[in-house]
Amino acid sequence: MSQQNLVRIQRMSRLFRWLFTILLFACPILTIVFWVNFNDLPGGFRDELLIPPQEAISDLQIALAALVNMLPVGAGMYVIFTFRRLFSFYEKGVIFTRQNVTCYRHIGYGTLIYAFTDLIYNSVLSVVLTFHRPEGERQLQITIGTMDLTTLTAGIMVLLVSWVMNEAAQMEEERLYTV
Repeated sequence: MSQQNLVRIQRMSRLFRWLFTILLFACPILTIVFWVNFNDLPGGFRDELLIPPQEAISDLQIALAALVNMLPVGAGMYVIFTFRRLFSFYEKGVIFTRQNVTCYRHIGYGTLIYAFTDLIYNSVLSVVLTFHRPEGERQLQITIGTMDLTTLTAGIMVLLVSWVMNEAAQMEEERLYTV
């Protein structure tokens, strides 16, 4: 790899490391802000939920919804944190190493965990948003959509990339130690 390419990779990696640092803090804050202001949001924001509440929801429901929402947010933050770590390695010029492989593997597993926690979140959220309704009108929705399958596929693909990167790291180690 030429020095010029390495410098470009390091520059872009610094930018992405900062972007992921901002996202790491923004995700939980924006999630809490969303739920605290939920009753005052325009209808378009509320319609995105599996069961859009027709009326205002209670403070207890808001707290429970925010708490349940932290499941996928936490998994997403783990993936973001690992991407931040990966780009910090790239920023230092560390490209084909076991550390990178570990990051890719953790990103893959984190993406799979995110997909599963998102399924749980949507199901539990449907209960949280309808538990105040009379018996017979409460709902439990379990859905698997295209986005869930896409996220699962992405996690599997990243794990495959981590396997390929592991082979590349082994080749790089062998190259370094060959006299």
